[in-house]
Amino acid sequence: GTMPGRFQQAWEAVAMMNEIAQASVVFGIGLSLAFSLACGSRDDELSARQLPKIDVSSFAAPIREALETAYRRADGEPKNAGALGKYCMILQAHEQVHSAAECYKRAREVDYSSFNWPYYQSVAYHSAGATAHATRAIEDALRIRPEYLPALLLYGQLLLESGKVDQSLRIYSEAVRTHLWNPAAQYQLGRALL
Repeated sequence: GTMPGRFQQAWEAVAMMNEIAQASVVFGIGLSLAFSLACGSRDDELSARQLPKIDVSSFAAPIREALETAYRRADGEPKNAGALGKYCMILQAHEQVHSAAECYKRAREVDYSSFNWPYYQSVAYHSAGATAHATRAIEDALRIRPEYLPALLLYGQLLLESGKVDQSLRIYSEAVRTHLWNPAAQYQLGRALL
C-alpha cells in the first residue's frame, strides 16, 4: 500500500522537476537570445556613431600623422576601447577638448567598467568649460575608484566652481582623511574653507 504511493509521489516530483528544468532551459535560451539581440543592436549603434574627426591641416606633420593614424585605427576597430582611448588622448593632448570629450563617451560605451574613460572625459569637459558634464563624468569615475586622489580633488574643484561649497568641503575633507599627508588635498581643503 504505502510503498507504491511513495513511489508515485517520488515519480511525480521527479517529473515536475524535469518540467521545471526544461522550462528553465527554454527560458535561458530565450534570455540568451534576447541578450545577444540587444548586444547586437548596441554594437550596430556603436558602429553607426561617428567618431569626432577634426581638421588636421593646421597641425605639424608628425601630429597630423599621429591623429590620422589613431583615427583610422579607432574607426576601424569600434569595439577596441584602447584604440578609441588613444585617439581621445591624442585629441586632448592637442587641445581638441570638445572632440576628446565626445570621443571618451564612445570609449566609455565600449568599456563601461574602466575608470580611465570617465576620468579623462571629466578632465576634457573641465578644460572645455563644461562643468556640469565634467561633474557627471567624475562622479561616474569615482563610483569605480572612490579614493583616487586626483579624481577627488577634481570633483571638489568642480563642486566649488559650481557654488556647491558644502559638498566641495565634504569631498576635500574626505580627500584629506584618506590621504592625510598629501599637501594638494590639504591646500584644496584650506582654499575651500576661505
